[in-house]
Amino acid sequence: LPGADDGTVAGTLHIHTNRSDGGAGPDEIAGAAARAGLKFIVFTDHGDGTRQPDPPAYRSGVLCIDAVEISTASGHYLALGMPVAPYPLGGEPRDVVEDVPRLGGFGIAAHPYSPKDGLRWGDWRARVDGVEIINPDTSWRARVLEPGVRGKLDLLTALGTYPLRPQETIADMLGEPSDLLDRWDTITPRWKVVGIAGVDAHAKLSPFDLDPGDNRYALPFPGYETVFRTLSVHVTPGRPLTGDAASDAESLLAAIRAGHLYTAVDAISSPPSFEFSVAAIGGTVGQGGELPASEGAMTLHVKSNAPSSFQTTIWHGRRALATRRENDFTVTVPSAPGAYRVEIRATDRPGDPLWIVSNPIYVRGLGALDEDPVAANLRDGTQ
Repeated sequence: LPGADDGTVAGTLHIHTNRSDGGAGPDEIAGAAARAGLKFIVFTDHGDGTRQPDPPAYRSGVLCIDAVEISTASGHYLALGMPVAPYPLGGEPRDVVEDVPRLGGFGIAAHPYSPKDGLRWGDWRARVDGVEIINPDTSWRARVLEPGVRGKLDLLTALGTYPLRPQETIADMLGEPSDLLDRWDTITPRWKVVGIAGVDAHAKLSPFDLDPGDNRYALPFPGYETVFRTLSVHVTPGRPLTGDAASDAESLLAAIRAGHLYTAVDAISSPPSFEFSVAAIGGTVGQGGELPASEGAMTLHVKSNAPSSFQTTIWHGRRALATRRENDFTVTVPSAPGAYRVEIRATDRPGDPLWIVSNPIYVRGLGALDEDPVAANLRDGTQ
């Protein structure tokens, strides 16, 4: 693809080092990220928040940020930008979700569609800050546990094609996260939830249920660099990175908190370029931004370098507002409360896989945040 500078910084998160159940140390992982063309990575080793996080540092030219993956009674929660906790975090997920921002962090519900009960996020009553909308490690687990033999055969096929086309093989195994996207669309009209991909990189594949750090039956792939080349998160910081690790990390984390980002599956097409904005009486905002609902119209603008065979859809909640096969287009609609986001799919491939997923732009009206999210989820059948 012809690349275009969309002002974003490419990176990824949910990475495990050999301090927990990963296969390499931070320096080696940063080198792999540099070779893959990433500018930042976020380590999320398992813990309870009581280990002092390493300060941000540039390694091999890649900004490395240290975070933590916390185990709760109902799934795992990534905590970014949080200092050392004064007490161990864990137990009930609602308590962890409240503790993380209270301590200054930003929390993401990890692998929410995992087939493994201990990993899958299960408390959608808690007001999570973010949700992991794509996770390759979860995808192959879900495929293997599908009813029937299809999923098992897909994994065997993947083991055969991986040596020849590793990134494409991982992308083929990602599957369709439509149920999760529907759940996300149910929540976002009521409160802001950042959607973000996590690679959940360990540099190993464990076909059996193993304890963290148990590599006796683990296969030594996919490697960090391969996973880093498969998908990425593109963040729009408030200012260009300067090379000062502490300042740059603060800027990047602030942009992640604000939802100024999109996710791209690079194995489908690369490099990506994408912009999404909404203009109305209240001004013009990009991903993660908010506008007040008004009586006038608003204009939604999408620009990308998607191949002509790809299809771009603007969603208003769970309703497709507009679908185009154009790289640069606008849609004018009446201003209405809700969350607006964009998907770009490779409709020339089997299953129309996702290529780009944006974060929402929020249009808020009176009462838009008043409905109880638990009651709404129960009403919509998503609880």
